[in-house]
Amino acid sequence: MLKLVRTTAFFSALALSFISSAEADLVDFEGYAGFGNIHGQDLGGVTLFNNNTGYVIVYDDAFGLGSHSGTKCMTDPSFGRFNKIVGVFDNPQSHVSLWGGLGVDYGQILGWSLEVFDASVGGNSLAISMQGTWVGTPYTYLEVNAPGIKRFEAVLAYESYSGICFDDLVFTPEPSSMLLVVCGSLGFLGRKARVRRALRNAA
Repeated sequence: MLKLVRTTAFFSALALSFISSAEADLVDFEGYAGFGNIHGQDLGGVTLFNNNTGYVIVYDDAFGLGSHSGTKCMTDPSFGRFNKIVGVFDNPQSHVSLWGGLGVDYGQILGWSLEVFDASVGGNSLAISMQGTWVGTPYTYLEVNAPGIKRFEAVLAYESYSGICFDDLVFTPEPSSMLLVVCGSLGFLGRKARVRRALRNAA
């Protein structure tokens, strides 16, 4: 019994630490092959899609797209207006941020938005952040914060012959989603203890 109390106390303290500090995940695309298609690929907590073209391409310092950090970024190669890069999360998130832009000023009028939703498909919009018109350089930063984020959409707002590239995707899991794991462990431990007591009493 004392062992169970100590274990329960440990997991409770662990749960509180999760609530107070959820660690963010970063995807900087440096570990993926240049010109590789990562559409539908799990990048570690998030899967990216482009349902219009089926292509989410990693560019390695190509065509002047540049990057925010390192040499790689990801983009929709069709550069079409309103084409969406969609990210679906494995677990609910509370924060999403992304950098978008170009390495070169092509003299275009560009803009983009970052919107988050409460479902992997469809659902309700939770928040949106928008970059007003600019020439694409330097890279610009957008972030959104909301409970229960299951999906983001990064959308190019203007037709373009170069498009923009996206880099340094950051997402922070909801503490509640991690707390569920801890609570499940506590439930398992409690059930195990009850079974042991029942067996002892039956002996």
